[in-house]
Amino acid sequence: MKLLTSNLFYFISFLYLFFSSITSFSQELLNLQGYDMKPFHFGFTINANFNSFLLTHSEKYLNNDSIKSINPLTKPGVGLGMLVNFRLEEYFDVRVLPTVSFYKRDIEYKFRDSINNQKIESVNMEIPVQFKYKSERRENFRMYVIAGAKYGIDMASKAKVVDDTVKLKTKNQDFSLEWGLGMDFYNPMFKFSPEIKWSQGILNVYVKGNSVYSDPLLALLSTSFIISFHFE
Repeated sequence: MKLLTSNLFYFISFLYLFFSSITSFSQELLNLQGYDMKPFHFGFTINANFNSFLLTHSEKYLNNDSIKSINPLTKPGVGLGMLVNFRLEEYFDVRVLPTVSFYKRDIEYKFRDSINNQKIESVNMEIPVQFKYKSERRENFRMYVIAGAKYGIDMASKAKVVDDTVKLKTKNQDFSLEWGLGMDFYNPMFKFSPEIKWSQGILNVYVKGNSVYSDPLLALLSTSFIISFHFE
């Protein structure tokens, strides 16, 4: 995670310097004048996500001598969606981003004589709703922060599938709180917005089972760190 944070810092710094150089080169020209005064506008978004779980152990884990540890692993995924932005006033917007996201989350089980990973893959139809607070526009650049919530349905969930080979299942619905920050770069033809945010699930998606993988667990909360690129 430390390496990821370091690389992310350099990547965001590169984007800032790159688009700042473009802005400086044409600072006498204010791109997309009046764009933010429109009552609403559309765009699309792509993202890279890094996903894991916050897990809670059950009493059976404490009484199970064969399991040494259970650790959630962070795995990457991608997402693609639409963006609809509604202007509330000069510095406040509300955004809706219907998105299809592909998630992967692994849980590592360390037994006394082996290590096994349970892989959970999801295809989520999501509807994030976010409030956006914008800074004062400086030439062709401005900063912003976001906060909101996200509802998702896992189209690949096996929660109701009767299959003995599936040792660990998760529910097909989730609800998350999200917060983050980003930058708006106004180009001659479009607005480009790199953004980072944290998504924290607040619903327990764990499905009770009777396997050695599900018995030691009591709760699973989804977590995601998301790098998004918005084009409007």
